[in-house]
Amino acid sequence: DWDLSDEQEGFVTLNQAARLQSQCRLFAPGYRQLTLGGLGSLFSGEPSGEEGDPFADVLDAFETYMAEDNGGRGFVLIGHSQGAGMSNQLIRTEIDPNEDVRDLLVGAYLAGGAVTVPDGEIVGGDFQHVPLCEREGEVGCVITWATFRSTAPPPASSFFGRPRGGGGVAGCVNPAAPGKRSTLDSYFTADAEASIFAPGDEADEATSWIEPSAG
Repeated sequence: DWDLSDEQEGFVTLNQAARLQSQCRLFAPGYRQLTLGGLGSLFSGEPSGEEGDPFADVLDAFETYMAEDNGGRGFVLIGHSQGAGMSNQLIRTEIDPNEDVRDLLVGAYLAGGAVTVPDGEIVGGDFQHVPLCEREGEVGCVITWATFRSTAPPPASSFFGRPRGGGGVAGCVNPAAPGKRSTLDSYFTADAEASIFAPGDEADEATSWIEPSAG
């Protein structure tokens, strides 16, 4: 669906990425995502049967950004779920092998996906040069994680928290404090009616965020 609207795609973008606007200019490409049915077919080894190549859209958006908007600035990649997979492929094919582009990578946040690394290592699986982050303030590295309840760790058959291919392990970096353990703080939109499933009437309200009190 190329009819990107403020009430749908625009609202989801605000909901998931608006807090980053205090530090960055945001570029959010629209691409032909696979449906859940298409993803199921893909992971079972069968053709999805859906039109279009999602990664071709993402690659086109990245190349357009680099040519028209980057201007030699450092950039940060952010992807969630299917977007994390798209960002993984973008790093693997366009950034990791090319030193000039790799030097501009400030960092990548890939949530709800999997970046494969050899067990006990920070690089050498999906990426040969771009490592997992190990400390705060580090640049040119990847923060990746999948979230589970402390009382319900992922089972051996989990779809998340493990590599999608054979060999290695799924990297895991604490997004709040790389290389450390910490308690995460939650933030929610100030609009009580807002969610990624039920947009509120005023999409710009999603740019205001609150932190719930302990009480």
